[in-house]
Amino acid sequence: MSAATIMKRTIDLSENTAQRLELYLKQHPHESLSSLIEEILKQKENNSEETIRFLRIQPAATGSGYRHTAIDHDSVLAETAEERE
Repeated sequence: MSAATIMKRTIDLSENTAQRLELYLKQHPHESLSSLIEEILKQKENNSEETIRFLRIQPAATGSGYRHTAIDHDSVLAETAEERE
């Protein structure tokens, strides 16, 4: 069977899933059920849904900020607010 051959199949979906699918396709009229399934299959086959993302936090410059902020954050915020006024 070639890739151009169209297969007609019946699938059973829960009522909730069918409603979600119908709503999604109404909100995305440029997509079809076939294109949606094709995209999901590609993601599953490539495990692209499990892409690991790293949070890169740059350390603050030496001397910036307040040393006691983690302990006494309320007073630090109050002081900062007063300085801005």
